[in-house]
Amino acid sequence: MPDITNPLLEELKVPRDVLERLTPQESALLLGLLRKATRAHRKSLDRATDDLLKVLPRILRPAARKILFGR
Repeated sequence: MPDITNPLLEELKVPRDVLERLTPQESALLLGLLRKATRAHRKSLDRATDDLLKVLPRILRPAARKILFGR
């Protein structure tokens, strides 16, 4: 059964004993920060990948994309 009062616990699952001590407001705040950091990290990885592919000769980029991402 989902714990609506503690969204961070619902998202992370562990460490349960620590997350259960958070108030609903603290839990929501930390979950928001976690999601923001995850988005920033994903964007950073995407930029790094794009920069990596830019240094390859144009003719090799499609093959490199296929090797890296399978598309």
